[in-house]
Amino acid sequence: LKAVVWTDVIQTIIMFGAMALVLIKGTLDIGGPSVVWQRAQETARLERPNFTPDITERYTFYSLVLGGIAHWLKSNAISQNMIQRYLSLPTLKDARIAIWTFIAGVLAFLMICGYTGLLIYATYAQCDPLETKLAKRNDQLLPLLVMETLGSYPGLPGVFVAGVFSAALSSLSTGL
Repeated sequence: LKAVVWTDVIQTIIMFGAMALVLIKGTLDIGGPSVVWQRAQETARLERPNFTPDITERYTFYSLVLGGIAHWLKSNAISQNMIQRYLSLPTLKDARIAIWTFIAGVLAFLMICGYTGLLIYATYAQCDPLETKLAKRNDQLLPLLVMETLGSYPGLPGVFVAGVFSAALSSLSTGL
């Protein structure tokens, strides 16, 4: 179990590092985070939370909170893999620290992923890569951004690929 945990630590560092490379270089290339934010606001890509209690609405604050609680309880509170990790810690205090560290890491990574989407949009706002055939599908936009921002630096696109593999292997090693 210790080997799995330490492997996860290293894989997490690689994942965050790979995303940081793309975000920092991509943000600098288009003129900074203010440009990313401005382009997102100009085209209404950011929405205020919807507090409508109507259950027929697709995304509301309440549906996201309830669905999020159900998802995270399933993934963390009753998952054998996570419970094993928490129980392997020597004290309840250490388990609580581990849980809060995990929550902070997940929130940070979700914010990074959200910002990545805004960065992709801001980068290609004037030239849609799907229409110009630079990318054939939506799921090719991030690799396209990686190659355009880091492609001129030998080895850096490989660091991003290592980050993708780290994410995949982290999920696999958890099941061991």
